[in-house]
Amino acid sequence: MSVKILSLYILNEIHLQIMSEPIESYKLGTIKVTITKDDRPNKLLVQCFDGEYKSEFTVSEYEFKNYRRLMNQRITDAYNRTSD
Repeated sequence: MSVKILSLYILNEIHLQIMSEPIESYKLGTIKVTITKDDRPNKLLVQCFDGEYKSEFTVSEYEFKNYRRLMNQRITDAYNRTSD
């Protein structure tokens, strides 16, 4: 592997590690919610997993800060519908 390709590979790995480090992680009952930075500016990636189903979506930093309770309620409702 050439030095240039190796350097790009290492930089990409570092970028992925930084992007994937959780900003916040919490549980909504049985649902584990993890918040990480998205590739786009001012966007966050929300990942949800209840042991069976996985879901992910993006929100703006503003939405996460100001509408978090609504977001959590919608996550809970969506997972409850899957168990019905």
